[in-house]
Amino acid sequence: MCCIGTFLSINIQAQEKGHYLFFSAGMGPEAIKCQMKNGNEVEDVGYTLTAGYDYFFCQNWGVETGLGIQTFRTQMTLSDMAGYPAIDKSGATYEYRNYFNGWQEKQNVTLLSVPVGIRCLFPFYDHLGVTASTGLKLLLPFSTMYTITDGSITTTGYYNSTSVELINQPQNGFTTINQGPSGKISLGLSYACYADIGIVCQLTPIVSMNVSTYLDYGPSNWISSSTKPVYQVDGTYNGIMHSDRIKSSHFLNYGVKFGLSWYLGDRFYRCHCTRD
Repeated sequence: MCCIGTFLSINIQAQEKGHYLFFSAGMGPEAIKCQMKNGNEVEDVGYTLTAGYDYFFCQNWGVETGLGIQTFRTQMTLSDMAGYPAIDKSGATYEYRNYFNGWQEKQNVTLLSVPVGIRCLFPFYDHLGVTASTGLKLLLPFSTMYTITDGSITTTGYYNSTSVELINQPQNGFTTINQGPSGKISLGLSYACYADIGIVCQLTPIVSMNVSTYLDYGPSNWISSSTKPVYQVDGTYNGIMHSDRIKSSHFLNYGVKFGLSWYLGDRFYRCHCTRD
């Protein structure tokens, strides 16, 4: 560690305060990761765009903030049976059953994100340096939708007293659903911890480019727990995320991003990345 610190000190020039604008675009798996009861979840590729501001208050350290847009797409699949206690029109008790046959629900969510964190930059060769940042990111849902893409649900009524299971009675709520509705996912304000690390390269006296890997992790249970079934006896479809199938959830986002930054003050990143 002493040798590394000595090497960096040889390559770092004095740095005055500096203001920078930056823009970055990235992609990778993004999802609200859920612990499901008897279900399967697969995340799809999502995208992130961020425009922001850096202020370096000393030689290698600064603060940052900005405004971003993030998208994620997740697909959940159910292929089992779930039963719930119910009472029919005559007052008799029975078990209302949902048989899921490859039922697939796809969630599409777009978020506005506001990152606030610290950034560091250390040179290692000529116009190249290592940059990293970490902090908290406020997440504001902008568009939250789910759609049904495949599968069916068969609903029945099982009467334990007579060991009879009623099927194909739509007037009593026992039927087969092949096409599900689309709807909105109820998500509130949340947050995530974020971090990235990568390589920065000075292109011109006022422009630099960086390539980095990034990770966002939201430890909070973003989705409120529910005791409702996915599909109710009255024909109400609650969606998988707002049913008793979800035990817990957290936000997870990682991938690779590319960025550009522009210097707005008297001195530039070359003060970091140019050797004496």
